[in-house]
Amino acid sequence: MVKNAGVDSGLPSSIGQENRVVKYETLEEASVAARILGITGWKSYNSLYKLDKKLPAAPHQKYRKAWRGWAEFLRVEKAVEKYESLSEASLAAIALGINSSTKYRKDYQKDQRLPSCPELTYSQEWISWPNFFGKKKRAAKYKELAEAAVAARRLRIMTFTEYGKRYSEDPKLPKYPETVYKKEWRGYYDFLDVEPPIKSYSTLAEASCAARALGFKSSLDYKNGRHQDPRLPKNPARTYKSKWENWYVFLGSSVLNNKYPSIEEAGAAARKLGVFSSFEYAARYKEDPRLPATPNKQYEGNWIDFQRFLLPDKYGSLGDVKYAIKVLKIKNSREYRDVYKDYPPLPAHPERVFASEWIDWYELCDVVRHYDYSQASKVAIENGIANQAAYINFIKETGDVRLPRTPDEVYKEVWINWHVFLGKEEPFTIKYIREPYCEWAESIRSFMKKARGGESKESYLCRFVRQYVQKYELGYSPEAFLTAQGVSLKPFKELLEQQASDVIKRGILVAVNEFLNDVLRKKLGGCRS
Repeated sequence: MVKNAGVDSGLPSSIGQENRVVKYETLEEASVAARILGITGWKSYNSLYKLDKKLPAAPHQKYRKAWRGWAEFLRVEKAVEKYESLSEASLAAIALGINSSTKYRKDYQKDQRLPSCPELTYSQEWISWPNFFGKKKRAAKYKELAEAAVAARRLRIMTFTEYGKRYSEDPKLPKYPETVYKKEWRGYYDFLDVEPPIKSYSTLAEASCAARALGFKSSLDYKNGRHQDPRLPKNPARTYKSKWENWYVFLGSSVLNNKYPSIEEAGAAARKLGVFSSFEYAARYKEDPRLPATPNKQYEGNWIDFQRFLLPDKYGSLGDVKYAIKVLKIKNSREYRDVYKDYPPLPAHPERVFASEWIDWYELCDVVRHYDYSQASKVAIENGIANQAAYINFIKETGDVRLPRTPDEVYKEVWINWHVFLGKEEPFTIKYIREPYCEWAESIRSFMKKARGGESKESYLCRFVRQYVQKYELGYSPEAFLTAQGVSLKPFKELLEQQASDVIKRGILVAVNEFLNDVLRKKLGGCRS
């Protein structure tokens, strides 16, 4: 065995086994060690303290003179006390706008003093959820249909739709009277005591004659005056859909509201304005006084959807194809191949049909060319981006579209991980030991299957490999490292001195000693002397 000469003589040898490990002398030392293990409460302490043999089983007894509670020992916030009474909790929940048990489960954490299960916390006072939210007991509904009818008529409700909106003005009116009074029910007209509506003209020709007789010259005239004849439908284009052509034919007018007489002419005018969507159309249609505000109504008989309204009838140039691509929101050649057949006469191969104008699909689809990997990484590092979420927010805030939202996919040929991309130190775990040091990773993984110390010990060993062995190229495997001649221990001592605490220094020494001695026993036939 190598003599244990400590840090001054380089890498430690086996420290031997002692019958009894001396516990940390002070509360502060024990606190640091517990937090290194990721302990956040007394329950996790009971489960994990044995990973560090110097941690006592009962720190509150071991350090009783300095003890100030678990929260201070583990540097965590103290739990917030809950409201003492049901009434206080009830008022707090109502103040947050919570009015149901479902909403309570979702939002109670907005007030840290609200318990997760008030029915258990205040079990002696608890009545029900409606009571907790201050809701009054529901009023009994009218027993008889006649009583309900009188109440509804008293409110002067005239239609089924109006009843659905206003029945709650009388808490004794049911939401669905047709169900509550099913045996006596004769319909809403009878219930509300109103006359049923008059049926519209049965044919388009009859309605057209009636509208012309009233002198209507436009759809607006019709809308404002149709009440003069109750048999004229509100929307004749829908009522007589199979026979409908357009308003100027229906009203016998040569010009309809001074608007374009056909949907094709209106579509061409919209394209001339450079409109690509319904939102842009709504914002800009007034630039051409002959464009209607609602083309879907103006040309209802010929209307399909806004995209087809805006698309060209024929494609005479690559510019027409590019316009269609913007309207259809096509992002690349694959999407174009998927949809072009649904919108004839879009050409299957625009690169052939318009070869003299063709550049590439990027230009046709207005696809942004991203930075290369090194440029994108440099932008991220120079702007201090800390993680993936911060990277996405940076793109949103700056509007820099040359930064891809998914760099791991865009740069998949050269991508390593987010830590490297953002210029951050990779976590000290086995996962981040890469070629040509994979034999170190495998040896550590094998060692950790039986070693105590969990994530902390793995972190110490990975730190040793990456910051000492890998940095100074001391061997691609533990065997190569242990059999190498003239290995300098000075960088290792410097690595230890750079650590934040004696606990971490000691952790690295112990972990490396155990690991290397394990390699010596298994692969090199014993320990170095």
